[in-house]
Amino acid sequence: MALSGQDELIPSYDCLEDGEALDWLWLHKKPWKQLTFSPTEAERAHSRSVFENLVAKHARCHEALFGLGRLCVLAGKYEEGLSYLEDAHRIAGNDAVYLAWTGWALLLLSSSQNFLRRPSTLSRAKRC
Repeated sequence: MALSGQDELIPSYDCLEDGEALDWLWLHKKPWKQLTFSPTEAERAHSRSVFENLVAKHARCHEALFGLGRLCVLAGKYEEGLSYLEDAHRIAGNDAVYLAWTGWALLLLSSSQNFLRRPSTLSRAKRC
């Protein structure tokens, strides 16, 4: 089915910023735009508290788990983010966005692992 001009999918600015942030993490191995204070960081801190409150009230809220995982990956906390993303994926099933972020988390995590653990992490990333 072809999309009409009105139905065409256009990425939001948030998605474009996330893509740039993931590219930066992959190339530079450190979080993107770490400033002492920025509106982006303030928004992420607020979002994190909202997601944590949701998970505290509803442990199976996969949207909140995904949000926490996404925020952790963008902050360079790959293992913590991967844990949240895998929980969200386990609850929600095969969601393409969840799989993509899980793959990115695994890929970014692999660069900080030792020689023995890296191949298994990269293998997991390829399955996403």
